[in-house]
Amino acid sequence: MSAAEEKVRLAERDETLERIAAQLGVRAERGKRFAELTSLRVGGSIDWVISPTTEEQAAAIVFELETAGVGWRPLGSGSNVLADDGDHAVVDEAFGGGGQHRVHDPHPGQDRGRDAGL
Repeated sequence: MSAAEEKVRLAERDETLERIAAQLGVRAERGKRFAELTSLRVGGSIDWVISPTTEEQAAAIVFELETAGVGWRPLGSGSNVLADDGDHAVVDEAFGGGGQHRVHDPHPGQDRGRDAGL
């Protein structure tokens, strides 16, 4: 993919995320770092953080992201998360509710073990 095509793809993704957040009434932020969100205070930049406050919002976000084909990862409360200092182009969700949440791997078939990083 050329740099121009990647720029268009990211702009479309950003528009989709802004629409989903507005439609569901959830906070969506840019410019966050994993270091701000994890208990160990380490980690690089994140393109988007979406913060639902209820399980219903979390479920709706997951549905909308998957329908739109946008990859995401759950962050939870940030404990037991060790993220490197690189840039993270995935969408991360910080769940405010206390329920169980399904993990979606935006790259099925790739190793996501201890050496894969976030």
